[in-house]
Amino acid sequence: MSKRGRPRKPGIRTAKGRLIQMRDYGNDRVQQRRAIFDAMCIRGGTAAEQAFDGIGQLWALDFLDGHHLDPAVLRDTARKYAQLYWTRNGATAPKTGQAERVGFSKPSLEDSRSDLLFERWSDSLPTYERRVLEHATIDHWFVDRVAPFVDRLVSTELLARGRFDGFCELSTAHDRDLLEALLRALFVLVDGSIPARFERRAA
Repeated sequence: MSKRGRPRKPGIRTAKGRLIQMRDYGNDRVQQRRAIFDAMCIRGGTAAEQAFDGIGQLWALDFLDGHHLDPAVLRDTARKYAQLYWTRNGATAPKTGQAERVGFSKPSLEDSRSDLLFERWSDSLPTYERRVLEHATIDHWFVDRVAPFVDRLVSTELLARGRFDGFCELSTAHDRDLLEALLRALFVLVDGSIPARFERRAA
């Protein structure tokens, strides 16, 4: 190695000397989850990349299917809502030693287009549906866990598909009610309306 050149980066190289980029598959927990969702019985084997959060796991197991909107659009809208929330409220985010999932900038005195979109979305949601959406997407943004009701729905479905062999809490009727509230929130965000069969009955 020449003294004038930069130090050679360590790592495995090709026969031509090019550095091979090694993919980071995450810690043991992440790899285990990926293996569970990497199966032909789950979205034809295409779901593993999307199973890193609760809404992705619900999408992978068809909980967002069967409605008037593309389930992938519902999934991505939920993630967008959470991203906009933490972009706007970055000052209240947990302090972590690792790279954040969202980059935060210095507070501005002017609302950005993202801020305005988030405010419009938030104002359009009924209170109960907004709380369920935020519980499912925002409350667990910085941790490798999902909302308890999502975990029960997902675990029960994985068990039914033969992809789960450990101890789990089975889903309840209340968990299904929370799922419907989550869907109602996403319907409002995507197209501003709730299908008649999903409208909540007046108390």
